[in-house]
Amino acid sequence: MQIRQRDKKDSEKLQKCIDLALEKGVLINDFVSEPYIKVDVLGKSAEDVANEILDHVAKNSQLSEVIVLIGLSGTGKGTTVAMLRKKVEGGGPIVTWSNGDIVRSLTLLAATWCEHNCDTKHFDINKALTKSVRV
Repeated sequence: MQIRQRDKKDSEKLQKCIDLALEKGVLINDFVSEPYIKVDVLGKSAEDVANEILDHVAKNSQLSEVIVLIGLSGTGKGTTVAMLRKKVEGGGPIVTWSNGDIVRSLTLLAATWCEHNCDTKHFDINKALTKSVRV
């Protein structure tokens, strides 16, 4: 029960960041992602799951080179990402992000922008965190 509550709070925080990015034009409002491919992980090792994902990617090579894993805490996403990284090492740069990473990066972006553009007492949200902001 605590895992689901934590996941719900994380989801709410991420949604606030997404809403702000949409409002600021950093993300486009009418973006449509590729359909999700469901992988039943029950009883499978991280290697089995990684192989299933990579088989799907190989069969659909015209699709993006981005893999997004979604699931409740404790379902093996991090372990699967580590296995995917191991299996595709040497194939180019690999970047991983979690919900927390996204929230922290937005916070760092705002703080860094303020260090360069704000006095110590004032944060102008109408100037910060826009698509055109450069740090």
